Amino acid sequence: MTTIQHYIEVAERNTPPESHPPAGHPSGLLYRGHTMLDSWDWSGTAPDGGDVVDEWSDGYRVVIRYDQARAIVTYCEGDLDLETYPTQESYQAALDSAGQFYTRR
Repeated sequence: MTTIQHYIEVAERNTPPESHPPAGHPSGLLYRGHTMLDSWDWSGTAPDGGDVVDEWSDGYRVVIRYDQARAIVTYCEGDLDLETYPTQESYQAALDSAGQFYTRR
């Protein structure tokens, strides 16, 4: 099991059932945390085969996509967001939305 898969399983176990969307709901789950790492520790290469999305990252934010796990990790000034998606369609919709948000001018 990869580290990202482990973190997803731990986050899901520690989230109260009433916080989960109903079965079949297309949206993802968002888990929030904090780290003492800085953006330089996250930039360049991502752990567990994730892909850093350079177009969405800057000196304060790093966005990593994990296609196999259907997850997006966002680091911003110590804050960590882990978003997981139940279907490929909902994951792709989240990527499309993030792309529009991060590349708007």
